[in-house]
Amino acid sequence: MVDDERVDLGKNCSLELDPGSFSLHDVHLIHGSSPNISGKRRAGVAIRYMPATSHFNRELKETGKDSGYLVNYSERPLWLLRGEDKAGNNLEIGHS
Repeated sequence: MVDDERVDLGKNCSLELDPGSFSLHDVHLIHGSSPNISGKRRAGVAIRYMPATSHFNRELKETGKDSGYLVNYSERPLWLLRGEDKAGNNLEIGHS
């Protein structure tokens, strides 16, 4: 449940996906789902892009366990999709 005065919960909508379908949305979209009780696998993939001029701060604190997992930024791999790492230090972990 979202407890934020800036969010109008009266404007929410429900969407049930067909098997084999997926949703694609902005990182700032408030979203969620009920627990998967089907016995079938539910998968999720997050892809985030940033300019090659940005520095990815690996010193960030680990996030909380509210999402069900702990994010460790110090070991998060990054992949250069195009151009060059202009920040100069993003590809120490991952693949160029």
